Amino acid sequence: MLLPEQPEAAVASLAVTAAAVCAPLNPACSADEFVSLAGMLRAKALILLAGATSPAIAAAKFLGMNILELVPAAHAPAGIFSLIGKDPVDLTGQSLVDNRGEALLLFTSGTEAQPKRVPLT
Repeated sequence: MLLPEQPEAAVASLAVTAAAVCAPLNPACSADEFVSLAGMLRAKALILLAGATSPAIAAAKFLGMNILELVPAAHAPAGIFSLIGKDPVDLTGQSLVDNRGEALLLFTSGTEAQPKRVPLT
């Protein structure tokens, strides 16, 4: 998930963790950083603000990830949005929930110049 700090990002994080593992990433990350983190996560989808431009979009397409655009609802309370995807997703027979009980994955700067994954349950 590559979203700016706004109410919709907080609500989207909670919504995703209800059915899958959520990993909020820096919206300013480079394509190389995104590919590395997405590979580490085995990410299936990218959520970003509708109309956003990011090198992660091309990287996500290259990785075959589904891209979902978050569209804040106009004239609605903060945090209300729709997720719009261009390609249908067939989830038949797939488990969305991590079997280790992880709901949220955060990354710290780490000590080896590599991000360290911090799982939260």
